[in-house]
Parts: sequence; structure tokens; C-alpha cells
Amino acid sequence: MTDALGDREARAALLMRVRTLLERCPQKKRIAHGVSKGMTNREIAQQLNRSEHTVHSLLRQIYEKTGISGRVVLGVVVDEIYRMPD
Repeated sequence: MTDALGDREARAALLMRVRTLLERCPQKKRIAHGVSKGMTNREIAQQLNRSEHTVHSLLRQIYEKTGISGRVVLGVVVDEIYRMPD
């Protein structure tokens, strides 16, 4: 059975790619966390004292390097990686 992000192996590989990328680049990690909270690029830029263009460019790099298709999927993946256990 598959879920919204594909089968288990593909999902695990995606989670590992995203986690590895975000752990290597704290700025991308902060941006991805903003996306997972539903923030706009402008809001993230203001919070991080960066330009909106920088946020957009770094998000594009995240998508290209991980194969993620957009911010909704990124938000779901980030929530899954960093969610607190119950």
C-alpha cells in the first residue's frame, strides 16, 4: 500500500535527503521550518532578516536537491522529520 508521498522506501529516502540537506545548512533549515508553519516567503524573510529573493532562491535549491515538488510537501516532510514524540 502506498501513502501520499509514495511507498515506504521512497518516503524513507526522501526524509533522509531532506534531513541531511537541512542539517548541513542551518539557513535552509530555518526557512523550511517557516514553510512548515505556514509562513509566506515574505514573513520568513522578515523573521530571518533576509531578502524575499534569498528565501525564494534557497527554497528552490531545497526543491531541486531533494526532488520535492513544492511547499506543501516540504511542510509535511519537515513536520514528519522534526515532530516531537507524543
